Amino acid sequence: MPPTIQIGNNGWYPKNGEKARFDQQPIEAQSILEACIEAYKSTQDKKWIVNARRCLEWYLGRNDMNLSLYDYKTGGCYDSITPTGINRNQGAESTLACILSFLNMYSLDNITDIDLGLKLSESVID
Repeated sequence: MPPTIQIGNNGWYPKNGEKARFDQQPIEAQSILEACIEAYKSTQDKKWIVNARRCLEWYLGRNDMNLSLYDYKTGGCYDSITPTGINRNQGAESTLACILSFLNMYSLDNITDIDLGLKLSESVID
């Protein structure tokens, strides 16, 4: 499954223009993840859980740079993906976005029949 591609904040996505790839921020992944969970709750269509999981995996390295934004040592989250790598600041907004994303997915732990039957609390990246 390809990484979740966000619209970067350096130019955004102008009408009839190119979508900016960078900088990608954790708050965007959290917003998309939460929207996917709400879509699942409304429709019961499990494609929305798969898409939410892709957003969670974005934090763990399934992204344009193949780098983890989640810092396992500190529990923090780096601030963004830039064209040259990771912005290593760990601001409160980014860390809270990451933690809330994990908690929102954990709340769906009873869903066991997607992604080869693995529970969502099991490893989410290859």
